[in-house]
Amino acid sequence: MNNHQKSSFYPSRGHRKEHPLGDFLNPALALLGLGLRKSPIGQKLNFANHPYLSAREATHCKGLIIFLLVLLPFSVQALLDKTIPIDVKAYTVVIDERLGLSTYTGNAQIEQGDLIITAEKIQIFSENQAITKVIAVGTTKKPAYYKQNQVNQAEFVEATAQTIVYFIGKQLVRLKGGARLIQGADSFSGGVLSYDINQDKVIAIKSKDGTQRVKFKIKL
Repeated sequence: MNNHQKSSFYPSRGHRKEHPLGDFLNPALALLGLGLRKSPIGQKLNFANHPYLSAREATHCKGLIIFLLVLLPFSVQALLDKTIPIDVKAYTVVIDERLGLSTYTGNAQIEQGDLIITAEKIQIFSENQAITKVIAVGTTKKPAYYKQNQVNQAEFVEATAQTIVYFIGKQLVRLKGGARLIQGADSFSGGVLSYDINQDKVIAIKSKDGTQRVKFKIKL
């Protein structure tokens, strides 16, 4: 089987639909069940009407839910715009409803409209059924990546760093470790960069050890 095969989940009415990846997924999907549906993060995932989720089959599914995937996309609601679902892809998903935390590992990717975040590991934090923070952690060879088109801006904002933290409420993106941000012909780099989305403002700070000085290039 192709490890990069994708699948979409569809609700059923009165019967269970055949899943394109085969019947071997049925037991795994059934484990999520009612426990996942009622969890804060579970309600962000579009599993509510999944054809394989049976309340009767999943009454023992509580606490930490571990679900291994083969790059299957999820639909998560409301990172930025509640009307636009978020597609999340990863090889492994760990959902802890008690902590309000879901962790996506292995070539993880988040997409919502013009927003794209990719990393080796992405964590989504939630409180009171609302996503509050996203942390993306890359590797030395492949840092975490952020891209988004801002309102009333002609160019995309692109950024890379060892760690990218997206504070949803503050609309702030913080880049740590080999941070680099590009917007059109302008570029910034440093140990730590903070990007204020609403004000379209970049704050650059050198690394603590002084090895990564702040650099910027602006086209006037």
